[in-house]
Amino acid sequence: STHPVMMQRVCGLRMITRTILSTAKAGIQKIIIVTNAQDQTVGPFVLKKKWPVVVEGVVCDESVRSEGAALLSLKEQLTETFILILPDVIFDHAIIHHLIEADLQSHQALLAVDFNTARVFDKNITHKVDVDGEVVRAVHPTLAQFKAVSTHLFLLSPAFFATPPESIKEDGSCSLWEHFGRLAVGGVLGFFDMGKSYWQIIKNKKHLRHAEHLLFESCRKPTDGLISKNINRHISLWLTQFLVRTPLTAN
Repeated sequence: STHPVMMQRVCGLRMITRTILSTAKAGIQKIIIVTNAQDQTVGPFVLKKKWPVVVEGVVCDESVRSEGAALLSLKEQLTETFILILPDVIFDHAIIHHLIEADLQSHQALLAVDFNTARVFDKNITHKVDVDGEVVRAVHPTLAQFKAVSTHLFLLSPAFFATPPESIKEDGSCSLWEHFGRLAVGGVLGFFDMGKSYWQIIKNKKHLRHAEHLLFESCRKPTDGLISKNINRHISLWLTQFLVRTPLTAN
């Protein structure tokens, strides 16, 4: 993707950097970053850096104009189960770790979803998900009745490309979410409950501020003692909010 949010800094780190480091921490060994021919920022930034895992860049041709088409362009490379991360989300690495261990069973894809919809900062920027048993029955941004919301994190089988083929075309007009909808109708779209782990889709400055709040709050530890919890942690987080916006590092 060339979504500009990938180069947005969140608590001092660009989102693309945070995504790579979080997935590496979760145990992913190889990451493929997909950009289009017009990209002049994400691809060069990724390729000039040294990463703790293998990171490859794939540049789609000019006809590719959607996430679905970009994914289809990797069909020959994605011969094993893989994780798809959309470019506009920050997330707890624990979600990826659990997705790695998840069982697709007979499903062609699993959506990582949040059932605690009351805590979702802005439900209007993600797809609502209705489930029945272990399958997703419907996924759409305007569902009136839903039990969870999508976090823009997915576990996909290579079979994802096979059915129904008409929903992912070999041009820029295809829709990734349309395909998920077709899988739901076919009964082969499952879900993974990401539990209490944090995540936030970023579309504007309000989402960015909330994402940073979630990251700072994640620094709090259940093992903090009374003094750490009520004094030390407040001071360190207050200082960190300023330090992450400077060139200073731990080294």
